[in-house]
Parts: sequence; C-alpha cells; structure tokens
Amino acid sequence: MHLLLLLACASNIRELYEAEKAQVMATPPAVQGDWSPELRLRLSNKGLVELSSAVLQSGLLGWEEAIDIKNPLGVKVTVRPHATVKRLSLDVGKGCASCLGVEASLKGGASWSAGPLSGELPFSADLGARLKFETERLGSTWVVRGKLLDITRLNLSDGQITGLDMAVPLKGWIDDALEDMKPFELGTFGGDELPLRALRLDGSGGVLEIQALTNVPGGAPVQAGGPMSTDWEVAIGHQAAAAMMRRIAFEEGLLEHEIGIDPRSFSANGADFTLGLRIWRLSGAGWWRDYTVKGQMGLQGQELVLTGKDAIEGEKSRGAGLADPLALLFESVILKEVSKGVNQALPAQTATRVEGLVLAVKTTTVQGRGDALVLGGNLTASAR
Repeated sequence: MHLLLLLACASNIRELYEAEKAQVMATPPAVQGDWSPELRLRLSNKGLVELSSAVLQSGLLGWEEAIDIKNPLGVKVTVRPHATVKRLSLDVGKGCASCLGVEASLKGGASWSAGPLSGELPFSADLGARLKFETERLGSTWVVRGKLLDITRLNLSDGQITGLDMAVPLKGWIDDALEDMKPFELGTFGGDELPLRALRLDGSGGVLEIQALTNVPGGAPVQAGGPMSTDWEVAIGHQAAAAMMRRIAFEEGLLEHEIGIDPRSFSANGADFTLGLRIWRLSGAGWWRDYTVKGQMGLQGQELVLTGKDAIEGEKSRGAGLADPLALLFESVILKEVSKGVNQALPAQTATRVEGLVLAVKTTTVQGRGDALVLGGNLTASAR
C-alpha cells in the first residue's frame, strides 16, 4: 500500500510538470487586428538625427560624378562637386507612421576647370526630404530598413562662375547623389534567441519605435516609456521576460536526477531583479519547491548579465526535499539565454557597414523600470 501511494504521488507530480510544460510550449494565438507590444525599441530624436545625417552624408560623399557644362563659348567646363551636411532637424511621423521629415543645410564646393582656367566654387543648399523605414519578414526574423523616400525641397545659394549659372547642374548633382542611395539596414530582429510573431513600426509618439510581440505564451503588454536620456532604448515587459525564461527552461529539459527548472515570474527594479523559481524533481516520489531568487543585473562588455545572489524558500509539495536553486540556475542556461534574447533586440547588434555607412551601437545602461526591463545606449553613425 505504501509503495502504491508513493507511485501515485510521483505520477501526480510528473503529470503536473507535463501540464505546465504543455502550456509553456503551446503556440500563442494568431495575431489579429490591433495589438499591444510586449517589446519596444525606441530611437530618440538625437539618435535619429545622428543616423539621418550620416545617411545623407554617405550618399553625398559617395557620389563622385563630374558635371560637364555646355556654354556659349564652346569651352569645356568640368565641375566636380562635393558636399557635407552641416545642420539637420527631424519631424518624426511626417506623411506616414514610419517616415522622418528631414530639414538639412548642406555646405559644399565644386572644383571646376575651363580650358586653362580652374578654381573652387563654394555653394550651400537647404534641403527638405523624407526618409522611410520599412520591415521585411524573412522566415522567423524581421529586417528593418531605411531609405530615402523623396526630396521635397532643394534651394541653392551661391554656385555661380562668372558668366555661368551653376544652380541647375548643382541641384541635379545633389538630386542624383541622394536618389542613388541604397536602402540601409537598421537591424535584424527575431530568430531563435528572440522568438517573435509580429513586428511593426510606429512614429506617433514623436520617436521612431519598433514594436513587437513575442512568440511565447504568457507575455503581457509593456507600457510606453517616458522621456529618453539615451540614443536608443529597448524595453521588454517583465511578464514577457518571464515567459521567455520559462520557454527556454522547458526547451532545455531536465537536469541530472530528473530536476526541472521553472522560472515562473520576473521583475526588476533598478539594478536588482527578483525571480520566482520552481524546482521540480520527477524521480522517486517526486516533488516541487518554490524559491524567490534575488540578484543583480549588469553589463559585461556590451551584453546584459543576470546574476543570482540569494534565494528564499517558499511553498512546496508534500515530502519536498531541499535544493540549491542558485547552483541549479548556474548549471542551466536560462539566465544566459534570456540575456541573449534581450541583446538580440538591440538595433544593429554589431557595427555594420552598409553602402558607405558605419553604424555602431553601444549599450551603456540596464535597469528595471516600471513594468519592464530596460536597456539603453548610444548610436554612432558616420559615413565611411
């Protein structure tokens, strides 16, 4: 009789574990209509100015076409212009939710030759243009690209050689240089480390925001952030982070002695985090025991690191034994893998070069704020 009771208890614990596993591994409902994001990546106005200025400058610096000017005297006049961006301002959401209205001042010069004569012609221009960001889904990932949508205004000052008005050719040169710009990638999001089921762009809040839904059940919407102090910011809701941890834990499977790790809740405040953890043991009579793990978040190089520091015992099943949750966390890959997932949400995860543009991202801050785990940092964009 005693043996039958033990077998019944063990069977019950295993059934509970398998039921939890089935729930965690289930496919979330299909996305329908409007939805609230579980992850938000925002680019501040300062970061967008840095990026847009470099994009325009990359197009201008990379354009090396010379202009041949016809004139009444029949002397061949060749002009080789060059220009840089000196001032730029943005209007996020101008014309569409993912568009940037750009107002820029250009400063340039043109080396010219006409027979035996030559010189340098200074010019300046005021430019109005629109950049647009778009998404493309490639399997389990989304690529976010930006491109020049149109030039809305171009006014030129100076730009005149004695007897020759250079305004029209110089305007044509700037038009051609910018219109020849290829799309540039802001980053690739999703994949195995950050499973997503939906992604979109939104500029209605005055900043460009990439919004996403995770492809794991149990997440919840994350609130919109307040004023930004960094060039970019990634916020993932506490519930979504916990849901990702649970999925990783059950995908990893059981450790030695049929021990299962089950992160059931997560929250962060400043540099501190709290993890609700259940330890399952399926061998023998079987049992589970809950722990509250407290720890700290930090950055190692450019990556988020979660380190457990202390554990407090909580509820337990009948006959539950003791376990070392910190050692088990260290043995498992949960904290490391969820850190990888959050890092995967950063823009252009490493420095990239696209058509003469160098985009480098640096993570400088990590904190728990409100209902979210938040990373922020600097964006440096420059023309190669």
